[in-house]
Amino acid sequence: MLNILTTIVRKELSIKQQFENQQIKFEEKEKIISQFEELKESVDKHLEGIDKKIQEILKQANYIDNASTKIKEQANSIIDNDKRIIENKINGFNIHAKIKKIENLE
Repeated sequence: MLNILTTIVRKELSIKQQFENQQIKFEEKEKIISQFEELKESVDKHLEGIDKKIQEILKQANYIDNASTKIKEQANSIIDNDKRIIENKINGFNIHAKIKKIENLE
């Protein structure tokens, strides 16, 4: 009878030890899951911050690109208008008429 009782107590201790081991494993798993969730939240916040910064950079890049395009258009307009004005002055300048005027003054 003592052997049966000893066997039962040993089995109970073994079961308790297995339960405690399972409990420890479960708690460790829960800890790992909790740490992962914290990491995930932290990464998500950083990604949101990065996304906002990238959006701002793209916004500024578009602004700069539009401003650059306008500056180029204005520069081309000035070049075209000034070139036309100078060409018109050169083409409209009648050198022969000026020479005749000078000759008539002499």
